[in-house]
Amino acid sequence: KALENTAVFVSAYLVLMGLTYFLSSTGSTVLTIQGQGNIAGLSVSFLPLVIHISAIIVLLWISLARGVAIGKEWIVLLPMVAFAFDFIPKLSDIPMVPFIYHLLAIVIGAACPIISTFNNSVQHQSMRHFPGLKFFSGLMK
Repeated sequence: KALENTAVFVSAYLVLMGLTYFLSSTGSTVLTIQGQGNIAGLSVSFLPLVIHISAIIVLLWISLARGVAIGKEWIVLLPMVAFAFDFIPKLSDIPMVPFIYHLLAIVIGAACPIISTFNNSVQHQSMRHFPGLKFFSGLMK
């Protein structure tokens, strides 16, 4: 319910996106073991990577929840592509692509209206009167 509020969605997305950019600048996307200091058998260098991946998972969940609220579940694909460009070695050399995909997710998530039960009932009534609209409504999703 909280992600139906546009300000909450944009704020949460920006905070997590900022965290992932900060962690990227510290080198947490490099999947190499540096072997510096061990805590309980795990390398300390894995901590930023674990935080980074956790932030990504939460960001994907936020995008999916907002996509369901606005009727565009595919919006979760935009941050997925952005993170692919962060973590795949040759793609990570291309600048600005992840930022553009994040920006698209924010704009689409913020600009599209929330689908309510009232809108759905009105849509079903109009489908009954104008059967040809069903084809066009399928294209709009």
